Amino acid sequence: MRRNYHFQAESSSVSNAQEEEVQVVAAPEDDTLEVFPLRTDVLIVPQYVPMALLSEYHAYFLQWNRWSRAFRLLFTSLQGSKHKDWIGATLLLMQAKMSCLALAGAFSTLEIYYDNFLFEFQEILRLAISVHKDLLLIRSGSLRYNFDGGIIPPLFFVATKCRDRTVRRQAILLLASPPWREGVFDSACVYKMAVWIMNVEEEGILEGDNVSGYRG
Repeated sequence: MRRNYHFQAESSSVSNAQEEEVQVVAAPEDDTLEVFPLRTDVLIVPQYVPMALLSEYHAYFLQWNRWSRAFRLLFTSLQGSKHKDWIGATLLLMQAKMSCLALAGAFSTLEIYYDNFLFEFQEILRLAISVHKDLLLIRSGSLRYNFDGGIIPPLFFVATKCRDRTVRRQAILLLASPPWREGVFDSACVYKMAVWIMNVEEEGILEGDNVSGYRG
């Protein structure tokens, strides 16, 4: 995730290129490649992105997929149980999916690009729902504060990046539940931010119409 954030800052210098000047590039080949966090293997980048930056882009996806192969067996073995390790593994998978989505969209200035990942947004939401009650129950006898990351950042990502109205509202609804903290993230604050962004993007749009494809 740290590498992702640094790369997104670096790629911002070329992400404002004309949207017509893009190239569709296949993900780097790997005989054992498994797109566990993401289903897609097609990435869109500006036509004239520096080769070094493109190579770094590919390298990070390869690293995520190698991590996924190592993690898949563990996650499968814990799936369906209520062991605390299953909750931790679920949170880790959500973070991985969110990070891969953010990396995939590092060069795009159009929100419409994220429409390719509706399945992944739905998966993040499904995973959040599966652990939401357990997380609140664990923290019910305290101040509901946790130093570790959890479901707030992935839910905020879904609420602000996914243009599907049903999915985004379900994510916002989870954030509206009894407030809790995860590190620097406060669910009540993030909820208000997500609602504000949604209202700005959907202002004047009739029911059934598409949300604007441009980033604010």
